[in-house]
Amino acid sequence: MPHPLIGSTRHARPIDDDDDDDDDDDEMSLFVDKHRPRTLQSCTYHPDISKRLQSIAQSADFPHLLVYGPSGAGKKTRVVGVLKALYGPSTDRLKIDARIFVTPSNKKLQVNVVSSNYHLELTPSDVGSGNDRAVIQELLKEVAQTAQVDSQAKQRFKVVVINEADALTREAQAALRRTMESYSANLRLILIANSTSKIISPIRSRTLLIRVPAPTLDQVVQVLHAVAKKESLDANQELFTRIALESRRNLRRALLMLEAVYVQHHAVDATTPLPQPDWEVVVRQCSEEILANHTPSQILSVRQKLYDLLSHCIPPSLILKTLAWNLLLKTDDSLKGQVVHWAAFYEHRIRLGSKTIFHLEAFVVKYMRLVEQYLSITHLMPSQPSDRGGDSTYDQYSSAPDTSTSGGLVDQAKSQRGQLGSLDAAHESPEPEREKQGEEQGEEQGAKQEEKQEQGPADSRKMAAQGYAGSHKPDTEIGG
Repeated sequence: MPHPLIGSTRHARPIDDDDDDDDDDDEMSLFVDKHRPRTLQSCTYHPDISKRLQSIAQSADFPHLLVYGPSGAGKKTRVVGVLKALYGPSTDRLKIDARIFVTPSNKKLQVNVVSSNYHLELTPSDVGSGNDRAVIQELLKEVAQTAQVDSQAKQRFKVVVINEADALTREAQAALRRTMESYSANLRLILIANSTSKIISPIRSRTLLIRVPAPTLDQVVQVLHAVAKKESLDANQELFTRIALESRRNLRRALLMLEAVYVQHHAVDATTPLPQPDWEVVVRQCSEEILANHTPSQILSVRQKLYDLLSHCIPPSLILKTLAWNLLLKTDDSLKGQVVHWAAFYEHRIRLGSKTIFHLEAFVVKYMRLVEQYLSITHLMPSQPSDRGGDSTYDQYSSAPDTSTSGGLVDQAKSQRGQLGSLDAAHESPEPEREKQGEEQGEEQGAKQEEKQEQGPADSRKMAAQGYAGSHKPDTEIGG
């Protein structure tokens, strides 16, 4: 099963390669690497962003950069162009080092670092959650404490490119912030992320944000035409449009699909089937099984497929996002909000926890539970709208449930019919009679209140008279 991010890293070449070996590498490279623009001027879309980056690279004070945008929009390509504008063509001579880092708990971590004489490129999130902080601290401190070796270099600082910066933990981002403050004289950082929502605000405030939006459908089609012309392939406008739509404006994915179509089919036309990544096919099968049956045995079957995806290094957040998207396509509109909420909830749990399979399976079970609750509610809802003017109390009992599914629902239906009869009697009583009953009740209550008011003063006068008589008895009685 291919990795979903194939082609996302640059084709690294050892320092001692010759030009002939470079030509051989280009012949063996994928379209996405072979036809990648090497400079900012050669980028085919977003020229305003390229001009802005070119001016920043030529300025005397180069800032820290945070380049963000959707996957396949061209973030990495423009970062490569910025490096070439800073240091020249020497940044193309790359080497890959397997660095070993030791955590405070004496755990050894191996990270592949792509580097040249002027910059380093790494992905700290590959070492797992909780370990990226040690990689950030050790590597950046080592780079920052080393001065520029080349005395003829255009810049006196080195650049460290950090991929997937939004996947870093908060502890690693805090360490990154302190490094930016302490070693800004010898070090510049270029962070690449899909979104800034997971980047802490101190880092966002210390970097210059550059957003690279996804190319339009027309721009994707133009790039496909240019690549097909360079490779001497038969261009088909309808096929290229289908590829652009299927790739969802992800240029990297569009180029991979283009190459796969022409490799698998000798003659292509507008109806040629487009290949899908294997992991997407497996996720689609999971969604179909979830929708088909809501049983424990089905959960076990889905769990096995999720294990297979994780074992092939498919990111769990990508699995969850794709699975939720496939489920939303076949979910009732009233449940879509809850499905999105729980998908975001378990994605956050995945970032915090270590056992990703638990959270993926929990989302599957939660979705099944939501659907079961929805089906149980809609089973007892009225089949036809009520004609009682929107009376919700009446609508609650306006139809009896289906007695064919359970014999115990017959008594419930009878009781509902009895309540319905009392409601009908209340609704059908004439208005004049209701008013007359209300007037009679009002008159009776008024008479009772008047009688109480009359009895009150009489009782008080009687009590006062008795008290006066008791206080003025004859003297004989007193003396005797």
